[in-house]
Amino acid sequence: MIMFTAKRLLTAACLTAPLLVSASANAIIVTDWNYELNSAFTAYEPAGVDASIPNASLGGFTRLEWGDPVNNTDLNPTQQRSSLSVDNAGLNTGSVQTNQGPVDTSIYTHNNFVITGTALTAATLFDVLTLDPELPDPPAVPGPGDSFSAPPLTFEIEFIETPNFWHPTDTAILCPEGVPWSETFGCGDIFVLNVEGAGFDSETLSFIQLFPFAGELYAASIFLHDTGTGPGLQVLSDAACARAGAESGCVGMVTAEGLVNQFQAAFSITHLRTIPEPGVLALMALGLLAMGGLQRKRSA
Repeated sequence: MIMFTAKRLLTAACLTAPLLVSASANAIIVTDWNYELNSAFTAYEPAGVDASIPNASLGGFTRLEWGDPVNNTDLNPTQQRSSLSVDNAGLNTGSVQTNQGPVDTSIYTHNNFVITGTALTAATLFDVLTLDPELPDPPAVPGPGDSFSAPPLTFEIEFIETPNFWHPTDTAILCPEGVPWSETFGCGDIFVLNVEGAGFDSETLSFIQLFPFAGELYAASIFLHDTGTGPGLQVLSDAACARAGAESGCVGMVTAEGLVNQFQAAFSITHLRTIPEPGVLALMALGLLAMGGLQRKRSA
């Protein structure tokens, strides 16, 4: 997964400006979009994890459950299994404006309950965003066939079920995140995310996906905000990354043990610039090469 910042992305675009001598004088920037977002888990491990609530468009499921409730109502008062789910069967629709703030989409819920037995270790979340440009009128590509799907995103999830029975007086077990989220129930569980098709911006704590439309280049920024039970998407501590077998600087979330953890997904669209022929690949390649040259010069 590429790690970059919004500043570096804009720098790449600016460095290519002198090369855009053939840009269209009739370029139209889409200001308003309707969208449809479909999400589903298309793979999960190990055997013993149960999947339910299908998303018909993607052929996957939107709820995963695992483990057996510990036979102790003090530790698991509602006697529920742990689970990970996407609301509304993984379908979300709405509208978004270019260069404005993010709009809320799906809600992701991790029911992090004290369990025994099999626990989730990995899952694949598949996302498809379909965009329909609405304004200016007429849209950049007129007619009923102007909606299109951005390249799909594949979220590879590594999940770590941390000790459920940790207590501050037990020095034999150390929570990967240091201080536990719940002294009663144990350590917070760890999600590590690797996304195919997007980079990560450590300044805005968002995944960024580039897509072209009608001669213009846009960036979709994808956020995962906390709703009161955790910090949302973040760069995890070295200890948490190591516990998940990931490199330092990995990206993910830590969820509180014994609680219902909800995270609000959101996204925004930003216009970057007009694309000259032959298209996006040439633009981004030139920008990245120029950035690399600047970095080498500064290092010399």
